[in-house]
Amino acid sequence: MSERTYSRDEMEAILRHAIGASSASTGSLDGVRHEELLAAAREVGVDPGAIEAAVGKLDEERALARRAADEDAIVERAVRERKSAAKHALLRYAIVVAFAAAVDWLTPGGPWAQWVVLSLALVGVLRVVRAWRAPSADDRSGFVRREQRRRAKEAAREARSRAADALSERLSREHEARVRAKAERQARDAKWRAHGEELGRVVEERVSQIVSDLTSRLETANQRGREPSGDFGAYVRRERGKASAEAPPSSARVRVEAPPDAPPSPRPARADAEDDAEERSARRRPDEERR
Repeated sequence: MSERTYSRDEMEAILRHAIGASSASTGSLDGVRHEELLAAAREVGVDPGAIEAAVGKLDEERALARRAADEDAIVERAVRERKSAAKHALLRYAIVVAFAAAVDWLTPGGPWAQWVVLSLALVGVLRVVRAWRAPSADDRSGFVRREQRRRAKEAAREARSRAADALSERLSREHEARVRAKAERQARDAKWRAHGEELGRVVEERVSQIVSDLTSRLETANQRGREPSGDFGAYVRRERGKASAEAPPSSARVRVEAPPDAPPSPRPARADAEDDAEERSARRRPDEERR
């Protein structure tokens, strides 16, 4: 089979046809990916660097085209706004001219409304000519700069609005965190206050019980004429010794003792049993308090 040669136009047509057929078969009609373009260029012997340069140039051309289209849209909108402003100005001029003519007709003296009419007519003609004539390069650049300033102001306003929203949200979160922390602190304080009150009540009850027990023991010992035993007895004896040392000397007392050969007075068995029970309870109490 003899080698066939193709011109550049034929090669581009064949590639376009092959790419279109491939896209139709795969169901992808949006275009060709960059990697597929590079692979096709390698297959036909085109340098990938040239493809990259052509892609960069195409991107620049697209950016220029988008910028030109944007400028055209800006100029078209500005011309449309200028024409609308000129129409409204002509309507206002007509109202002023009619009012001036009516005042001139109703008031005596020479006519003067024609000067108002001529002045407003001249201004209206200039505005109409300026609005309906094709914009020059200076006009286009002025329209574009004005639109850019407007967009910059709008972007700055949106940025300020977003910053204000973010600040408001941050302050709201901080306020909620402070309120939550305050509520937690109040709940914790209330809990500790309740624990403290409960502890104070328990301590007070325990102290009252101990004082009542000691008081009853002391009264029982005083009634029986003997000192209490145990730690409490030692404490009572120590306090009595301090009181006797601090007390002023009193008058002499006569102590009557029984004769040595006299038999001891018998004590009832019930009193001895109560004394033994009190001593045992006095011994157990310090151990229970230490636990």
